[in-house]
Amino acid sequence: MPHAVSLALQEWVVSNLGSVHTLNLSNCENLKDVGDLGSVHTLDLSYCKNISNISMLSLLHTLNLRDCKNIKDVGNLRKLKKIIINKKVYGLYLLKELEELTITKECKLKMKREIKKLKRLNKKVEIKFI
Repeated sequence: MPHAVSLALQEWVVSNLGSVHTLNLSNCENLKDVGDLGSVHTLDLSYCKNISNISMLSLLHTLNLRDCKNIKDVGNLRKLKKIIINKKVYGLYLLKELEELTITKECKLKMKREIKKLKRLNKKVEIKFI
């Protein structure tokens, strides 16, 4: 029962943080829903293994998705300027306002087509490696 209370409290706290500028939720392994964080500017979800849907975060500027194994699509994040990834995601080429993609070399190899398409549609994107 304490775990259930802790999880409910964690979700309540997160749902009330939607208007903060910068939010670090890294390593919140039990966190599943970030739908109320649509007004956050900079969001770190690294190592949040249970989040799968981030489509409602369309106003984000900066996003860290390092080791977010269940997030598969970032195509709705059209306002995103910076993203950090080390797992394959879809929809990257749709991020036409993206200025900085930070990615592992291994992930770049897996996403070769997606990155090529992104660079063709978005000439200003800079690619950095971690």
